[in-house]
Amino acid sequence: MDLTSKSGSRRLHNWLRVRIWCLNQALNSASHGALWTKSCWRVAMDGEYYRIQDIPATDIQPLSSASDIAELPVHIRPPRPVADGKTRKNKRLRQGNNALVRAEQRRRAERVDVNVRFGVHAKFVPHDESEEQEWGRWKLSQGKVTGNTALWCEVVWELSVANFRLELLHVDRVLCPHIYTDSTQALLRSNKIISIWSSDGAVLPDWTRSLEVDLLNSSDDNQHGTALKRFADCMSIWPGGSEMTNLLAKYVWPKGSVLDRRDNQPIFMFYLRSAHPVLKRLPTIPLAAPESINDHYYLLSAPSS
Repeated sequence: MDLTSKSGSRRLHNWLRVRIWCLNQALNSASHGALWTKSCWRVAMDGEYYRIQDIPATDIQPLSSASDIAELPVHIRPPRPVADGKTRKNKRLRQGNNALVRAEQRRRAERVDVNVRFGVHAKFVPHDESEEQEWGRWKLSQGKVTGNTALWCEVVWELSVANFRLELLHVDRVLCPHIYTDSTQALLRSNKIISIWSSDGAVLPDWTRSLEVDLLNSSDDNQHGTALKRFADCMSIWPGGSEMTNLLAKYVWPKGSVLDRRDNQPIFMFYLRSAHPVLKRLPTIPLAAPESINDHYYLLSAPSS
């Protein structure tokens, strides 16, 4: 993302506003939520949750109800000069290039549905670049987001951690379906997985409250080794999990119960191989927290004079 451009800084600024809602939606619907396309997320991050009016009945229609669409505000835009390239594109659309026409209609319907999702269901008003959004100790307008590489690093880190956790929970449900048929066993299993990275049962990294946001990436060898052992232990019942069982056998008492950092590679490689067929892509691996995260915490928790 180009943080020096107006569109890039607007999308990042809007993400600060909608991120908690988005992350909670992903958490609460992890087992049955639908994946959005890149174009849907681009519309969502633009933050222009306005009504699109007068869609012809013969065009591709939004999935949202007419009553929901009517709740979106109307945006009155001043007329803008149209570039030559845009003019040629509109001419092709008018001349009936079916593929272009249908693609344009589909994008418009998609935009309406995204706007309803955020503007009506989630109650977000259209984006205001002057509005300050909270991020840790910072309160940022769009102008303060522009070119802010430290903010971008922290946002990418938070997303990598959240995605890793949600993906791991999903992969486990797919590879161990027999556990999740019983609600009690499902809860115990979920708690066991969450304990890999958190001692207080948190799925999402609440780094504004505590420095202990990711035991699996802890700089403390004991914390990291314990988290690594829990990770390997959880995967030991997956198909091919004997590889993890054999690794854990090296640490049977009295040799010790904390794994070595050198075991990161075989454990994460096993996870990559196991998760890839489920996700149809390589899974997300959590990044180490930027040092600037510590500054947020210390300043937020400092006693007031």
